[in-house]
Amino acid sequence: MEKLITWITVINLDLMIESLFSLLSVTFGIIGALGFAQLKKKYSSGLVANTIVGVFGSILMVKTVGKLGFDPRAITAQHTIHLTPLLINVMVCLISGAGALYLLAKIRAKNN
Repeated sequence: MEKLITWITVINLDLMIESLFSLLSVTFGIIGALGFAQLKKKYSSGLVANTIVGVFGSILMVKTVGKLGFDPRAITAQHTIHLTPLLINVMVCLISGAGALYLLAKIRAKNN
């Protein structure tokens, strides 16, 4: 019984750590969008819109390209944290947040 409880605890901790890395991915997407908006004022859409675009940009990119080996499950594989996939994930989220904001600005300019 003790081994079963230990096994269940390890699974719950792994899922919580994967959730933590998913939240960090979204946070870095927001940071990427807000940072890009600060650097290039003409692409800014306001704080709330920039935040929402950063969230959706990072989620879309991590879900689309994350299958290559830097999704939260790959980062926490074998009960250790692998730094290379983590750094790739962070960079992709930062770039995708900024890219989504750029894409939104281009779509808005085309529609106006």
